[in-house]
Amino acid sequence: MALDPANYIDELSITDPTATDLVSQGDDQIRTVKRAVKQSFPSVDIAVNAIHTAATAPAVSIAEGLLWIDTSAGAGNHVAKIYDGSSFIVLPFSVETAQTVDINGGTIDGTVIGGATPAAVSGTTLDGSTSLVLATGATVTGIDNGSISTGSATLLATQGAVKTYVDAQVTAQDLDITTDSGSIDIDLDSETLTVSGGASLDTSATGTTVTVNVTDAGVTNAKLADMAANTVKVRNANSSGVPSDVALATTEILIGDGTGFTAAALSGDATMTNAGAVTVAKLQGYDVSTTAPTNDYVLKYSTGTSKWEPAAFAYPDKLTTKGDLLAYNSVSSETRFAISGASNGDVLTVDSSATNGFDWAAQSDTTYTAGDGLELTGASFSTDLKANGGLDIDSTELSVAQGISQYDVAQFATGVVDNDFLRIDGTAVEGRSASEVLSDIAALPLAGGTMTGETIFADQLATRPKMKDYSEAVNALGSKSAAFDIDLEDGNVQSLTITSGTFNIGLTNALASNSNSLTLIGTNLGAGTPSFISGAHGGGGNAVKWPGGTAPTVTASGTDILTFTTFDGGTQWYGFAAGIAMA
Repeated sequence: MALDPANYIDELSITDPTATDLVSQGDDQIRTVKRAVKQSFPSVDIAVNAIHTAATAPAVSIAEGLLWIDTSAGAGNHVAKIYDGSSFIVLPFSVETAQTVDINGGTIDGTVIGGATPAAVSGTTLDGSTSLVLATGATVTGIDNGSISTGSATLLATQGAVKTYVDAQVTAQDLDITTDSGSIDIDLDSETLTVSGGASLDTSATGTTVTVNVTDAGVTNAKLADMAANTVKVRNANSSGVPSDVALATTEILIGDGTGFTAAALSGDATMTNAGAVTVAKLQGYDVSTTAPTNDYVLKYSTGTSKWEPAAFAYPDKLTTKGDLLAYNSVSSETRFAISGASNGDVLTVDSSATNGFDWAAQSDTTYTAGDGLELTGASFSTDLKANGGLDIDSTELSVAQGISQYDVAQFATGVVDNDFLRIDGTAVEGRSASEVLSDIAALPLAGGTMTGETIFADQLATRPKMKDYSEAVNALGSKSAAFDIDLEDGNVQSLTITSGTFNIGLTNALASNSNSLTLIGTNLGAGTPSFISGAHGGGGNAVKWPGGTAPTVTASGTDILTFTTFDGGTQWYGFAAGIAMA
């Protein structure tokens, strides 16, 4: 048997049980039906009425409380009826319009309402929770239309009563105003209060506001608050806007300290008269002499008198001519050392016998003695290099700019012929041919020769070379797991192992305005997620462009070979997969 898994009536299948179901499964089906009925009608312990909807009444043999929706009047006029045990009675609400109650010819507490001629409603209290609406022209009895001055608690005042009462109250009221020089009253129903500005005052009215302003220059000294003699009005920081008087005695001044004002007299080294004359009688607490000074005098402290006294300046101006020097001598301390005793080309030389310890002297033969590294920039020497005592050079670092080509080279070097170079060997000078010089400095000739060391071209062209049996150095970058740069100055072939991480690899130091290339031998490149960019890895350069716009999928465990090239000095690099998962 196909047992219904039903919990409620609408889940029962009308096709079960089938003809082929076992009879032994009938009890299971019965239990399912009983469960669905009980759960669909919980807590039902008596007969239950259903709602009957039809144009004719149901059989009256049914139980009391049956609800009938009478559809006999057609759509829009359905009526709800309920069986009271002997007949159907009409319920006062609509079953077709939401929240609608229609009482026609019914009664509330015995009073007839509705219908063509409704009866009056009488009662003790009429309560309208939202509003009370009276029909136009309705007559209200028990309403006071007089003065309402009696204050009745049972009568309702009309508009006329309220107006009569208010008019009487306004007419009887006035506004009483008292001033320093008289009193007035304003009848509120017939008179207008005028606010007039007196001397130095202006008035204005806007909306419901009257504004009284003091006119420019309208407040004179006589109109200020009375002040005590010899005081000033100030506002201290903590006065809340209220000014206060500060008295000033003779020779006192008003001093502010950021929070208020204080009257104080000058004290200490200075005093002041009430005429404003300030006298400095002391400096740093020491008296100042009253002796009058003269020109070029200075104020000098004397421990003998414990006073500051005028004294002649110990160092008056003594330089009067261009080129003069101020010198110290043992006769008169500092004195003027004039240039007038010198001639053009003279030098200042030390002379212990001179008054000032130095004097002007003409230049003469001079001997310069110094160790290696003597710098004679700007010095001019005139000497006979052939003379055995003219210029004695005892240094291996002196460079003579004048040269010796104008002299007889033969007396310095031996075996010299045309187009030779000079070679210094210890203390000897000899001539050397071009081929001998190349041999001496281990340099390559223009043709032939074998290089035995590194040659650095420093980004210079090697034009029309013919290469044979050449190789490229490989720079090993090691293992990487974070952003780094591949520097072309380290080599055009480089090796790399990726261990982990997602980061940028920058391609840097491509030579500007030239084509540059890079071959990268990568191990386990797919162990991380590296991205190649032009320039420094953190510099925001262009991403390397790949064929089809997609970077190759590199090997997580194995060897990949990638090549890169740029034609604009490294602004844009182009990448190619030369070999993936090489095996």
